[in-house]
Amino acid sequence: MKTMKMVLAGVAGAAVISLSPVLQAAPYPEKAINFIVPFGAGGSYDTLARKLAERWEREFKVPVVVKSQPGSGGRRGGIAIYKSKPDGYTIGWTHFVPFLSDT
Repeated sequence: MKTMKMVLAGVAGAAVISLSPVLQAAPYPEKAINFIVPFGAGGSYDTLARKLAERWEREFKVPVVVKSQPGSGGRRGGIAIYKSKPDGYTIGWTHFVPFLSDT
């Protein structure tokens, strides 16, 4: 009898664990995505970001806003990406910047 209770408890626990991600997962994305480009508008990084944004808008069905943040050789945009909330709605790219910091 004790073994049967343990088996049932294990099965119930496995069911809860396996269903919890499905029940708790929020659909992504629900709002606009900001794509930060750490260089000026019209350059190669900006052009590629806008092409990606067009594709992602079709795929995700939400706007993807490309924001150019030039300055300090890409440092300013890189810091903006670094300081953004880690919610997946602010993305971007940067190149290798030694000693990237928020000071």
